[in-house]
Amino acid sequence: MKDIQNLQDDRRISIRKVGVKTISYPVTVLDRQKNLQHTVATVDMYVNLPHRFKGTHMSRFCRDPEQVPRQI
Repeated sequence: MKDIQNLQDDRRISIRKVGVKTISYPVTVLDRQKNLQHTVATVDMYVNLPHRFKGTHMSRFCRDPEQVPRQI
């Protein structure tokens, strides 16, 4: 299958902001008493899309934060 996102785009149109909004992630935070509190973070993720690309891999936006530790 062709990887459309990585094909060169000859139209030379940049997009300043592409991404996904309102993604929920469970996180654990340390409160002032040094107790762990479990909560849910709601995040928006965006990138600039240079004119030379046709698209971006939006599914990676949701996957990549999963590699970040959940304890803050």
